[in-house]
Amino acid sequence: MLSFRRKKKTIGYYPVRYVVTVLTLTLTILGAFSLMLLHTHTFKKNMQENIEIQVYLSKDITPQEIISLQHTLSQKKFLLKKKYVHLKWISKTTAAHNLIQNTGEDFLNLLQENPLQDMFVCKIDPHYQNFSSIQQSLLQIPGIAAVETLADLVQKVHQNLKKINFILMIIACILLVMILILMHSTIKIAMYSQRFLIRTMQLVGAKTSFICKPFLIRALFIGFWSGLLANLILITGLQYSYDYIPYSMQVHCPWAIATILGSVFLLGVFINGISTLIITRQYIHVPLSKLY
Repeated sequence: MLSFRRKKKTIGYYPVRYVVTVLTLTLTILGAFSLMLLHTHTFKKNMQENIEIQVYLSKDITPQEIISLQHTLSQKKFLLKKKYVHLKWISKTTAAHNLIQNTGEDFLNLLQENPLQDMFVCKIDPHYQNFSSIQQSLLQIPGIAAVETLADLVQKVHQNLKKINFILMIIACILLVMILILMHSTIKIAMYSQRFLIRTMQLVGAKTSFICKPFLIRALFIGFWSGLLANLILITGLQYSYDYIPYSMQVHCPWAIATILGSVFLLGVFINGISTLIITRQYIHVPLSKLY
């Protein structure tokens, strides 16, 4: 006959599947929201660094004056200088060629002359995006005929992104508090089945440190696996988004993502360990009548 033997339970043991599942899901939600907040911030930063203004030159400007003007513009503080100076020269011939390619119509044959102007395309540093003052200072430079900016559109986008970031930060704080409460409550429910074992160990003379040790080791083990599983889910989700959402790869920030994943892992281990230690001490000092 086959004999079925029940596995002996060790001190500090309680069913871990439910606890690991709940902790993994809560850590995954927190990590996913943190990654979303990071990508929103990175998107805003990338957008600010790609804001351009077009500086149109006078039609009678000479090549020597263009070289001098390029040097003058490259010294301006508002110009983005990330790895290199973001100042691009586009001649009227190049502009006409690009326009013909985009529209599919050769307007030069109709007009018999090129009505476009030589221009510089400048990327603006996010710290100096006061477009009205930039426009006024550029128009005072000899050889510049006009300056075209998208100030109204940029301001509206900035305001909307600020509102979105503010709302996301509030939601993140609320979500963090809710997750900490949920994790603590889950561990408390799991530890409830061990309350009489804790009291028995106390009655036979076990010290507080001896009682807490097995439960703490079990809690750290659960936190380790919960954080690891949450990170695997988050990494899978990130890879999926990079494969199927083309623009998401442009806001990829490896170090920040690694920091968030590491924080999620450590949070799972730390919160599980601290909550288990607090709950175990509570059951040690609670009156016997309240254990029932």
